Amino acid sequence: RHYLDGKPLCTTLGYIVQHTWISFFCWMTAMALNITYTFAQSFRHSNAMSNKQTKAVVLHILFGQGVPLLITLITLVMDTQGSSAKHVLPNMGEYTCFVGEEFKEQPGSFFKSPTFLYFYMPIMIVWVINIVCFIVTAVHLVSHWAKAKAMKQSRANNTPLAHAKILGSLLIIMGGPWIFEFISAYLEHANHTSFNSRLALDVINLLQGVLIFLALVCKTQVMRPLRNTIVSGF
Repeated sequence: RHYLDGKPLCTTLGYIVQHTWISFFCWMTAMALNITYTFAQSFRHSNAMSNKQTKAVVLHILFGQGVPLLITLITLVMDTQGSSAKHVLPNMGEYTCFVGEEFKEQPGSFFKSPTFLYFYMPIMIVWVINIVCFIVTAVHLVSHWAKAKAMKQSRANNTPLAHAKILGSLLIIMGGPWIFEFISAYLEHANHTSFNSRLALDVINLLQGVLIFLALVCKTQVMRPLRNTIVSGF
């Protein structure tokens, strides 16, 4: 095999990229599950979460690092023991420093490609879990807001616009915008669109750090004390 003979560094880099990216999404999912469970228990006035913090942390670590490690090991076994006549092989390090296949003018199905099977499919599964968590959390929040309004406990910030901002922030934190990455990868594989079009789809994820900063930090509850601290310091 090519990578065993001449490109061990390229192959190693490919495995590192695969593992770290899948791990990133698994940790995002662990956080989404934790947020959903916390909201559900809070609205039920339960203390179950506080009594299981250590167990929850261990489970998060096992999920965030164990699942990516398992996928990496499966990829390694398939690349070293698999048969090209019977299986879709990862081809790690053969054509690029990542999983992939030789360039074709008319490529086959994206869903049978090495890139999808060994990279995007695990990410898509955890992304779907994230979206389910978002929907469950959103349902709990909307139900809570409706009850608060019915009991006339609404405040000035308990408005549809404020609710939309909260749900939008949750969607960003739980990885909703990454759907554009899957669309971009599919279009690239099928050669259906230009680089500029794919870049337009990817730009939201390129700015993901900025979006998370805006969602978590640029809020009145955070900015007002920060401004007061700065002013008092001067």
